[in-house]
Amino acid sequence: MTNILLAGSAIYNAADSATSLPVYFQLAPQSQNPPFVEVSFVSGMDERTFTDKGLNCIYMVKVVSDRQFPLEAIQAYDDLHSILEDSAITFNDYSLLRIRRESIIQYQDPERFWHIGGNYNLEFWEN
Repeated sequence: MTNILLAGSAIYNAADSATSLPVYFQLAPQSQNPPFVEVSFVSGMDERTFTDKGLNCIYMVKVVSDRQFPLEAIQAYDDLHSILEDSAITFNDYSLLRIRRESIIQYQDPERFWHIGGNYNLEFWEN
């Protein structure tokens, strides 16, 4: 599980350096006013060859906004995506093979907050 935390820390740091918005891992505090960014672990799967081990993880990165229309969140997310897609994020003892968006997220929750973002696949291998 340590490698999941390392990957989460790496994508969190990449998102945090790409935006001036506050960035939170998993869930923002209830008292946080939008807009803000959330980075969350979604799923993971071990990868193996005869001699090597790796991990394939999905992390959701989204912007949350309370505006009437999602334009603010879309613009902030576009900036984040341009930094994250195919970025060369690093973390100890692992080599990142790729980071790619797998799907796009856009919805408005019952409290009328917009959630705009994507699910990113990180594939990395032990050095």
